[in-house]
Order: sequence, then C-alpha cells, then structure tokens
Amino acid sequence: MAPAAFDAHGTLGALSVGVLISCFLFGIVTVQAYIYYTRFPEDQFKWKFLVTFVWFFELAHCISICHSLYYLTINQYGNPKALIKPPHTLFLAIVFSGVIGPVVQAFFAERVRVVSGKLIIPIICWTLSAVRLGMSAAAAGEAFQMTSLSSFQKEFKWLLTTVLAVGCAVDVLVAGALCYYLNQQKSNSHERTAIMIDKIIAWTVQTGLMTSLTGLVMLIFFVAMPGNFIWLCFFMFLARMFSNSLLASLNARTILRQTNFVELQHPSQGSATYASNTRYHPSQTVSVRMTKLTEVTGDSKGDITDAV
Repeated sequence: MAPAAFDAHGTLGALSVGVLISCFLFGIVTVQAYIYYTRFPEDQFKWKFLVTFVWFFELAHCISICHSLYYLTINQYGNPKALIKPPHTLFLAIVFSGVIGPVVQAFFAERVRVVSGKLIIPIICWTLSAVRLGMSAAAAGEAFQMTSLSSFQKEFKWLLTTVLAVGCAVDVLVAGALCYYLNQQKSNSHERTAIMIDKIIAWTVQTGLMTSLTGLVMLIFFVAMPGNFIWLCFFMFLARMFSNSLLASLNARTILRQTNFVELQHPSQGSATYASNTRYHPSQTVSVRMTKLTEVTGDSKGDITDAV
C-alpha cells in the first residue's frame, strides 16, 4: 500500500475501534459467566460445559485480535505495507469466531426444539450452522495461505458473503420460530404466564436482532467498502454478540421465573384476586400484599423459560 493512499482512519482506526468494543464486550461476557456459575450451581453439566467452552474461545479470540492490533500499530509502526498481509493471529481469530457463532446458534435451535417439540426447524438450523462452521474453517485455512488481503477478498468474496448470509438467516429463523411457537402457547396460558411469554418473545427478538444486524452490517460494509477495514471492525466483536446473547439467555431464567404481582384483598374475604381483575371501591377497606409467583409449566415440552 503506497503511503499516499494510506487511510489511517479507515484501516488502523477502524481496527482499533473494533478491538476496543470487543474487549469491552468480553468484560461483559466474563461478568455474565460469573453470574451464571453463582446463580445456577445445580445446572446441567452440558450447559456449564457450554459456558466454559464459549468463554475460553472468547478469551482466545480476544488475545488474537489484541495481538494483531499490537503488531500492526507497534511492531510495524510507520509501515503501512504491513496491512497488505495482516498477522496470522488475525486469521486465528476467524477460527475462534467461526466456532462461537455456530455453537450459540445450535444452542438456540435446541431452544426451538424444547418449545415446539418438533425437529424440522431445529434440524435446518443445525445443518446451516454446521455449514457455516465448515465454511469458516475453509476461509481461515485459505487466509493462512494468502499473499495479500485484497487478493483474498477478491478470490473468496463469495465464501465470506455466504458465511455471513447463512449466519443472518439462522438468527432470523431461530428468532421467528421461537416467537411463533411461544405465541401459540400464549393463547392457552393463564394471564400471568402470558405476561412471561410476552417478555420471552421480546427478549428473543432483541437477542436475534443483535446478532443478525451486526452480521448484516458487516456484510454490507464488506461488499460496499472492501478497500478499508470497517467491515473488520464489526468482525472484531461479532462473536461477543453471540456469547453475550447466550449468557443473557441463561441468566434471565431467574428473572422470568419470578414475577411480582399486587394482590388486593378485602378483609372479609378469604381469598385474593389479582389487581388487574379487581375493582377498587372507596367505601371498602382494602389491604395490599406483594406476592412472588414462580412460573413453571407442566408441559412435557419443558420449562417455558428455557426458550429465552
């Protein structure tokens, strides 16, 4: 890259911003992992292993991108030509990110199976996630052998765009399926359970949007602006969006399973009714009591809070 054509803001600047955001989000991942282990010590081993697995891969990813930034800004200070072929640690980050995304998507596909009791959509999601994993591994393998970043982008543009497009498709499919099946259960649920389902649907849409929008924005910049590193900025923290959504889903079970409702009780009555179904009469004395309700379904499909 000639010095006259060097754009520090669009290359090293974008890379630095992405690494800073990624490190910040890794701190949130670590805090969420700590909260998970303190709140759910009796959780199934497979979920504990999943959290540990994702956290260590996030740590490795964070170390890789930090080394890449240090190499380009310190070791190769004043040498824009170093951007022609980035360090191998940046390509190693592709491996870690390529594993984290599909693993988390497989987790949410399992949630679809629990809620729906059906295998069609989960199998589609698992298959697409496996395809994404394989294509990410292929992209990483080719990256290690490339001679320049620009030639790699031109030659394997189809591969990178397919990986990102498949990832977005799985996110949208999982979020849509969860919302659909949860809404079906809502029609046959009590009022307090319906409130919890509404919260789960809202959180499902939010987590699905976070990962799919990040991947979509990265894809747009990769296609529209291949000559700079803005798309790499989003790549730096794309994996963090997946891991944070996973841990937020696991940790949110405590909040969703315990909901406070206000009960209005007349002294002469032995039973209480919910405030939403009770009319207040000024001539009567009414006592207010807070009740904490634990929501557990008896459906064979599993606890509905597992859908988060």
